[in-house]
Amino acid sequence: MNKTEGSVLEERHANASVEKGALEGISDSKVVALSIRQPWVNLILNRKKTIEVRSWSTRHRGTLWLHAAKHVDERLCDSFGFQSRALTRGALVGRVELYGCMEFTAASWEELRSEHLNPGPYEPGRFGWKLRDVVCVEPIPLSGKLGLMKLTASITEAPNLNAKQRQMKAGGNATKVQG
Repeated sequence: MNKTEGSVLEERHANASVEKGALEGISDSKVVALSIRQPWVNLILNRKKTIEVRSWSTRHRGTLWLHAAKHVDERLCDSFGFQSRALTRGALVGRVELYGCMEFTAASWEELRSEHLNPGPYEPGRFGWKLRDVVCVEPIPLSGKLGLMKLTASITEAPNLNAKQRQMKAGGNATKVQG
């Protein structure tokens, strides 16, 4: 991907339609998020990446909130044509439906490379989380955690509060859940 294509992707995300009240009316037990580094999360939001690669499997199916991690992979930003300073960090940025999880084989790694976009070689013990139905939301500042995060109801009940109010109401963070 060249720099121009990256700029188009950044613009598409910046202009993506954001579902009003996207966090309202979701019960606490169903709000689960995954923290993903940039540029991977932007590639998912732009529907270029439909498989997220993880070193662990999950039984979770259904809505999965996407959290843009604070750390950015500068090398990958360059290779995908993103300007790392322009990418959202430390916030919920969207949601997807997680509809499947598979363990990669050497053959499936190569066959599905256009969906996971990972430039590296196959390594045993890698899992592909299959994603669809992307919804972008206005960034909601939030500290992330490793693994699946269960978000507190107060975050989902008050999407219009400013970041400091939301952080105070939520007790500062999400909590980790087993996946």
